[in-house]
This record gives sequence, structure tokens and C-alpha cells, in this order.
Amino acid sequence: MIACVTDKDFVKFDAAKMNENRKKAVFKDSQGQSMELDAGKQGKYVSVSELNDYTLNAFVSTEDKRFYRHHGLDLKRIGSALIKNIFSGSYKEGASTITQQLVKNTFLTNKKTLKRKVNEMFLTLKVEQEYSKKEILEMYLNTIYFGANAYGIETASKTYFGKSASELTLAESAGLAGMLKAPNNYSPVYNPDKYISRRNLVLNLMRENGFIDDNLCEAAKEEKIDLSAVDTRAATEKSYLDAALIEACLILNSKQEQMLNKPYIVKTFYDGGLQAALKSSMNTEVKTLSGDSASRCAYVVNNITGGVTSYIGYSKYNIYNIKRQVGSAIKPLAVYCPALDLKAITPATPVLDEKTDFDGYSPNNFNDKYYGWTTMRRAVADSMNTAAVKVLNSIGVSASIGYLNKNGIKTSEQDRNLSIALGSFYNGVSLQELLAGYLTLANSGVYKSVGFVDEISLNGKVLYKKNTENGARVFRAESAYLMTDMLKTVADSGTAKVLSDIGFDVAGKTGTAGVKSGNTDALFCGYDTRNTYLFWLGAESSDPLGSEITGNVSARMAKNFLESAYTTLPSNFARPADIVEKKLDKKTFSEKHALAVAGVDCKQNEAFTELFEIDNCPAVVAETPENDLPPEIKIVCENDIPVIFADNLKDNQRLFREFEGKETKLKTEEIDGVVFATDKKAAENGIYAYYVKQDGKIVSNVEFYYKKVRIKEKENRKWFENWFW
Repeated sequence: MIACVTDKDFVKFDAAKMNENRKKAVFKDSQGQSMELDAGKQGKYVSVSELNDYTLNAFVSTEDKRFYRHHGLDLKRIGSALIKNIFSGSYKEGASTITQQLVKNTFLTNKKTLKRKVNEMFLTLKVEQEYSKKEILEMYLNTIYFGANAYGIETASKTYFGKSASELTLAESAGLAGMLKAPNNYSPVYNPDKYISRRNLVLNLMRENGFIDDNLCEAAKEEKIDLSAVDTRAATEKSYLDAALIEACLILNSKQEQMLNKPYIVKTFYDGGLQAALKSSMNTEVKTLSGDSASRCAYVVNNITGGVTSYIGYSKYNIYNIKRQVGSAIKPLAVYCPALDLKAITPATPVLDEKTDFDGYSPNNFNDKYYGWTTMRRAVADSMNTAAVKVLNSIGVSASIGYLNKNGIKTSEQDRNLSIALGSFYNGVSLQELLAGYLTLANSGVYKSVGFVDEISLNGKVLYKKNTENGARVFRAESAYLMTDMLKTVADSGTAKVLSDIGFDVAGKTGTAGVKSGNTDALFCGYDTRNTYLFWLGAESSDPLGSEITGNVSARMAKNFLESAYTTLPSNFARPADIVEKKLDKKTFSEKHALAVAGVDCKQNEAFTELFEIDNCPAVVAETPENDLPPEIKIVCENDIPVIFADNLKDNQRLFREFEGKETKLKTEEIDGVVFATDKKAAENGIYAYYVKQDGKIVSNVEFYYKKVRIKEKENRKWFENWFW
């Protein structure tokens, strides 16, 4: 212990820190306004004199029944816990008194070491010397965590029962005290049965400790939970601040109790207008197969700063930065944009979408539907799984993981396989990491971290400031743009076509994951020129969503948001100078499964256009087959008689002559493969038109000025014929 006391890292008692428990952190929005509506979780500092005795006794019975008899350390409890830990071979059993818990929340980290434990004991004894039991209990009740991001008994009382802590009933007091062990697990909102069981256990402890009699105990057990009193509206609107608080604690490596009970000023990127639009878009509740409410959340991030401007989360679990299987939403980041960046593909590259075995791995398309030969653009738009795995197989898993890691998406050794093309990751993918990957695409290939917190300061000193300007390049600007344009097709005519009439450019991708009985995840991740957003619906595999709940449902939520989020519409995506449009030959694609630039005579319905990097365009020009060439008319005169040659004349085509408005069909002959007609009736000087018709339409024609001149000199005939050519 002496070594611990003299250690430079030993935390000393500081009365100022104890007094800070009366001060509260302030969270501010992007305009510098205090987020009072969301900050209700902190509540006011409540004195124990305002609370009923049974409320105080409920916590003492549950957390520290010898609180009024020891001097901070319960030696009997410490000995019992020590024996249990020795036999279990772990550090599972705690023995912390109320004073020790207050010390941990005020001075120390959660790290479990012998040095920290000794430090805690010394601080506990010092606190007991400096403060009365009443003061210690008061500070404790104002700092402890009750779930739903409610810190302190006043906030918890308003959050769960819609009343001040001074108005709590005996049953409600016991219920709150019972929640401390595992607030979310014993929540009256999400787990009422467990809440009641735990509440009744606390009531029994109060009876055993002589705080209540049998009649009060049994009467309190009969009290029902009135869920209508729960502040669900505030809980919904606190989603953003909940996440911002978690992030701030991670930044400072601080416990939430310490964070909230010090005068930190936390500036966020919160935008009240976007939050209102987001909340409205998420109002439709989605059910699991059993009829329970599905978890759902949505993020909106500013493209320039990387700051989360709005966030909504509905779940019985803490879903901040939750890791899930994201399905096809990973394809742009793990497969297609890396392949574009490596110039391994273009949006037009042919790919055969068919059932394929990759050394024992045989992915299925949705509904086992396969499209045959198609372009990469359509493979993305229609979310073809086999095509995605083929591309990943061609560029290599290592290359893909390299790009994912540069985008901030964490992977494990178990992820080094082709299934990551379809979003199957050993530990799942963080929704916030996925969002940051799409933000990279929105920012022309430059990665920026996604965050709720802009700045943290304490007593005028800035402790943290988010880097909103500089980023790290992951993809070339050209490949990021091509990916964006392909993702526009997803929104225009693909799996997210519900967004096709939104009125401005939106790029995005749907994703669905599930089990045989239903889907567990359905999401849409997308962006425009201002914001990047993610909408997610989720459930457990034991009680999944219906199979009809796919990424398209999440895309509809995105549409609901976008329709009300903007007072002026975002601009469209700007094409880089090195991206060019080429007209490609359809026949070459369909017959040879290759790319060729369409010839100058290629008809509009025989070609399609696509975008390319200027140095990665098809070099071959499509050859026009001889059968597709139009007839070529040549005319010579033999003894003043026009002879009309029609090269490449087809069986369904006929040769005509027109003179002075009168059309005459000419009889053709063929000698040694040469087709010609002799116009012996051309008798008048003037302009004759000779043409070929097919199905009543002229497909080739030439005008000929005929002047009847007889030249007898044989040596001049060849010159005469060439003149008419």
C-alpha cells in the first residue's frame, strides 16, 4: 500500500471535485444554444431532505445495508467478496459501499487493478472524514446512472414516472433502486417483468432490514406500473444527446457519471431542423414476427464537417454505434469502388450473373433470380450477389480489406474470405463506420471521421476539437465519381427506386441480412451533395423482421426525410474533367460480351452510353457487319443507257427510279454476284433519282444528271463513264 500511495499516478482527494458533483455538463447545438430539451436527463440537484425516508432506505437496503454503521469500508462484505473471487478465479464479486461508488464516480476510472482499489480505499476513508453520511448519500443519489441516459434520482424519476423524486411512491423507489444493478435489463419500459421481479426483491430487503413492515411490503408489490407516465417523448428526443455523451466519454476516457457531473461544455453538430425532419421520417413503427417493436435508427452527417447533425434511435438496447451484418450496403466500399479505383472494371464492364461455385462458396441472388450477362452498373443497381463476389475474387480479398480499413471499417482475420462482398463480417460492421465509408464517396474519395462532438472544454480550456477540414484520400476522385454515378442508378431504377422522383441527385445502396425465418437487418445508406445518411431497421435472429422488410423499406424512410429536410434543393453531383461519356455498340456487348465504341453509322437503338475515365476507355470501334451495310448505288452509262449497280442489295430491298415525280421499279439482274439494272427507258435529259427501298422506306439513294450524248470514239468511252461516277 505504501508503494501505491507514493506512486505518481495515485489520485489524491480534491474537495473541488466533490463540489463539482453539484455542477452539470452543458451540451450545445451547432448554433451555440444549450440543448435544454435534451439535457433534462441531468435534472436538478436534489437534497435528501426533499426525499421520503423510504426512498433513501430503498437504496441503502439494496446497495449498502450497513451504510450507517461503517466508516466507508464494509470489512465484512470485503471478506465475503474476496473469498468468492478466490474460488471463482476472477474479479467478479464486488464489495463497494455507497461511499466507494461515489469515489469511483468522482475520482477514478473503471480499470480494475490492485493499485486502483487501494487508491479507492484511501479516498473513501478521506471522504468519510470530510462529509456526513447524509451528504455522502445525497451526492451519491445525484450522480448514479438509471439507464435511458438518466443520471441522478431526480432525472430518473421524471424519465420513468413523470414526477419529481420527492413524489415517488414506495414501489417506485424500490424499482429505481433495483435498476442500478443493470439499468437497461431491469427497465420498466423494455423489461417490465424483470423490473417487477427486481423491485419486489428490493421490497423484501427493505422488510428484512426493518425499514418497512409486511403490510407496506405486500401493498407495494401490488402496485402496477403505469407506462403512460414514462417520458417517451423526451426519451426519443434525447437520442442525439445520449450518443453525444457516449462519444464525449470515449474522447476523454471518462465515465458518464464523471462527465455529466462536471462543468464541461460540449459543443455538438446538432441541427434542430434536421432532427425534426428525421424524427418525422421515423415515426412509422415496424414490428418483428412476434409483434414486438423492431429496433431502428438513423443518422444524418454533414459532408463538409463529418459532424452528425441529427440522430434518432429506438431500441430496448444501446444501439449507439451498434455492429450489425449490413448485407449489400457494403458492396460499394468492399467491392465496386476498390475495383474502379484499381481500374479493374468500368461501369460498363460485362459480367455474367449466374449461379457460381467459388471453391465451395456458392452465394445466392435474392429470390434465386439471375440476370445473365449484364453491366457492372446494373449489377450494382439490382444488387446481384454473384457478380459482386466475382469482382471481389478478381481484385483479391486483401485489396478489399485494405480499402475498408482506410475507410475506418475494422475487420478481423476471420473476414479474409469472399463472403465480405455480401456484408458477412465476423464481428459485424459498425453502422457509424459504414456511414463514414459512404461519406468518403460523397467527399470525392476523401475519408473523414464521423462524430457528434465538435469541441469539449472545461473551465475555459479546450480539451478536444474535431478535425473538420483535413481528410485522408482513399479513392481517386474519378473512381469515387463513377461509383457515385452507379449508385445514382440504384436510386433511379434499382433496389432504392422509391427515391427516383425526389427531384435532385441521390446516390445510395440498400442492404438486407437475415436468417431463414426472416430478416434481421434492413438498411439504406446514401448521400447527396450536402449530407450523408443511414437508415436502419433491426431485430434479433430469434425474433426477426418479416421477409418483406428489406432495404427498400429503409430507403422509403430516407425519402420521407429528404422530402422535408431541405428548403432549397441540393445541387447535382459535379462530373470531374477526366470523366467522359462514350457511345457503345449493343451488338458487340450482347454477342461477344465485350465493349466496343459504336461506329458513326450506328443507330440510336443499337447503342448505349456509359461513363469512363478518359484513360480507361474502350479502344476498339465496333465493326459494322456486311449484312448491316446499306446498299451502295453506282451509275455508269453504256451507249447512252444508264446502268445502275446496287452493291449489298438485300433480298427484301428493291431498286427504283424516279423522274419528274413518277416512280418506276427497276428489274435487277445478277451476274457473278454483281447486282445491276439497265434503265433503257431513260430517254429525257434531266435529273433522275435512283434509290433502294425496304419496307416502303428509302434506305439508299443517289441523284443522276442524265444527258443523252452519243460518243462514238471508243477511246473516249472510259473517260465518259468515269465522269458520271
